[in-house]
Amino acid sequence: MRRNLYSGATTGNMVSPSVGTSIGGLVTVSYKYKVANWSANTVGTPNPWGSFNVQYGATATGPWTTVQTIDQTNHIVSGTCTTATVSFSPPAGALFIKWDAFWSSGDYYLNFDDVSVSEISNTPCAGQPAPGNTLSNTANACNGASVSLSLENATSGSDVTYVWEHSDDDINWTPFGTNSSTAAFTMGATPKYFHCIVSCLYDPNPGTSNSVYVGVNSFLNCYCASNATNAADTKIDSVELGTLYVGTAATACETYTNNTAVPAPVIYFNTPQSMRVRNVLVLVAILVLM
Repeated sequence: MRRNLYSGATTGNMVSPSVGTSIGGLVTVSYKYKVANWSANTVGTPNPWGSFNVQYGATATGPWTTVQTIDQTNHIVSGTCTTATVSFSPPAGALFIKWDAFWSSGDYYLNFDDVSVSEISNTPCAGQPAPGNTLSNTANACNGASVSLSLENATSGSDVTYVWEHSDDDINWTPFGTNSSTAAFTMGATPKYFHCIVSCLYDPNPGTSNSVYVGVNSFLNCYCASNATNAADTKIDSVELGTLYVGTAATACETYTNNTAVPAPVIYFNTPQSMRVRNVLVLVAILVLM
């Protein structure tokens, strides 16, 4: 959003839609802005240009409480965007954010972009955390695949920390991941157990989630990634072997076709079998299996 401010238009404002319902915690608003000369909007406007206030309210029409002012005393002249943040603790309830601008000199655009709003509880955690079970988005994964992990029970309040760990035997553990109630882990060739140690700053006893086991799929169930970089390079159009016949039209250019769900063909030992592979319209081979 941008507003052209000059001697003929000396004020402007931007009001957000409802950003949600505040719980009365610590709200942080982050945004990018710049003050740049009209009309190219690429050269920073020299001080003093004016000011703007960041405000919050319970409705889209206020009343408003000012929590930040940007003016010549804290603005750095630039033709590119600057990131600004402000934190405040509003009452619990609906929350709206407003930017209120005032011109003093110059002819410029006031630009705003990339607004984000977050909130954390001001109420400290209490007691020993009880995270419950460790949850995985899959029971088995392929080598190299990412597993998403989370916890059954949330731990409320501030000053909560999380340490995720993995193990080969559910006994010896190795930390990984970040201080978060969720985690991601890239599987290798061996199965893993996962759990999370959750701590509250005000209780000496951490809570450890019940571990979850994630197996590793056989390579037969893990489709290899295609190395093709251009669909026009095409692929094998069809394969015929015994009772198996799979394929797509020769005119359908694809980097690869995943046929892992196709039932295996019936092959008889010591019985000749014909195999036909087609690439575009060329018959490639006939194979006899003995």
